[in-house]
Amino acid sequence: MKILVGLSGGVDSAVSAYLLKEAGYDVHAGFMVNFQSDGDGCTTKADLEEAERVAKYLGIPLSTFDFVAEYEERIIRKIYEGYESGITPNPDVLCNNLVKFDLFLEEALSYGFDAIATGHYARIDRSGEIPRLLKGIDPEKDQTYFLSRLDRHQIEKAYFPVGDIRKSQVREIARKAGLPNAERKDSQGLCFIGKIPMREFLRERLPERT
Repeated sequence: MKILVGLSGGVDSAVSAYLLKEAGYDVHAGFMVNFQSDGDGCTTKADLEEAERVAKYLGIPLSTFDFVAEYEERIIRKIYEGYESGITPNPDVLCNNLVKFDLFLEEALSYGFDAIATGHYARIDRSGEIPRLLKGIDPEKDQTYFLSRLDRHQIEKAYFPVGDIRKSQVREIARKAGLPNAERKDSQGLCFIGKIPMREFLRERLPERT
């Protein structure tokens, strides 16, 4: 089975790739470029360098996918439109539904991959006719909320290798495997917002109302 793992540069996706390779899958890596900026807080360049190090260490091919224009249209614009209309859309939920498990997944399938895998803490029950999205084993890291908008096709084609283990175990696996990013801190925040407060970010395009 040929699987394209979305390597983000973080330890969770790195361990996901490692576990799949150890299990005998034909593993390739893909890095998604969703936003590029020289501004404070954007780590795309560093993340790519880390993903390259991991892929080289694991001996798996790495391809990059440029979704910058699509991310602007599908995510950033929707964030502004949502706040303008009085709702508070979650960027991560939108990104998973409209980029990672849509654009990235369809690209993977078009290149002959059978499925994609990410480092999300979630599980999939494939025992029935319809696959079910389940919470991850680690209650403090469960990420099913961020995957809540995935449809049946997206779930069928997804694998979450770290969903059956706890975060502390993921770190330990990374250390024992000698992964180059085993001690890298988890990412915080959103690249396109950077380190500025959300209120300030929204002021850039939305007029204040009194």
